[in-house]
Amino acid sequence: MSNLDEVQFIRQYRFQELPEDGSKPGRVLRTVKVGEVYISHLVIDPGVITGNLYHQETRVITLVTRGRVLFTFKQVRTGERREVFLRPGDGIVHIPPFVAIASKNVFYDASEVLYFSNKPFRSGDDYPCEIMVNTTAI
Repeated sequence: MSNLDEVQFIRQYRFQELPEDGSKPGRVLRTVKVGEVYISHLVIDPGVITGNLYHQETRVITLVTRGRVLFTFKQVRTGERREVFLRPGDGIVHIPPFVAIASKNVFYDASEVLYFSNKPFRSGDDYPCEIMVNTTAI
């Protein structure tokens, strides 16, 4: 049977296929590659801020699957800022290149976030950008 005639069926993926990133206190990031898409699962402890970076080539889509997260975004070229609270079911956010992101768990328990991207995080396309996250939101 040639590749064109091959009958495809499901394949199950697990986040453990790539190394777990627990390099920052209060958060754990796990990633799996499915086709050409990287799916990252982030668990954030209550009150923890993560991110404070932007990408120049990586395109990201994010959604919250558990808890409540305050996202702060900044267009690094224009300085435009926006804060968005997301909970499960609130929709998704597209984060284009040159938009910095910081996120804070404002839930009483761990929050969980999914990211879909064209490149893996920590691939050399991460640039620091401190964003002041509203600390009174809890």
